[in-house]
Amino acid sequence: MNDESVLIGRSSEFTDAFARGNIGAIVRALTPPGQLEPTQEQIDAMNQEISSRNDKQALAALLRSPAVRVGSPEELRSNTVPTLAVIGENDYKKKDVDAMAAVMANLEVVVIPGADHGAAMRDPLFLEALLEFLAKHRQVASDR
Repeated sequence: MNDESVLIGRSSEFTDAFARGNIGAIVRALTPPGQLEPTQEQIDAMNQEISSRNDKQALAALLRSPAVRVGSPEELRSNTVPTLAVIGENDYKKKDVDAMAAVMANLEVVVIPGADHGAAMRDPLFLEALLEFLAKHRQVASDR
């Protein structure tokens, strides 16, 4: 984290691979330390799943986008908006969430045990955490 702002970075090294629909290098790079790298057969299956549910060009464009400026540490400390971050324990972006959590007020972090970037969204805890957060912060029209 730099002194001026907290950034959520984009990884340009994987952009071309996404555009070509070849995620092997990405999957290998995102494999958590201590876990066996997936076989080529497993990578092919993941590639097919991702390609069938996503627009490869859109994913590549997302990766080409600049880092998102979340705010200066001062701005994050003064945040008044309830915010939720749901992240996998083995997600390569967890360090970014940890950096935000160190300074951001009103940030609730839910870590999904054993999950990586892709598996976190499919874990039932993801939806459970989201629904619980929304229910807790629901504002009834008469309260406004």
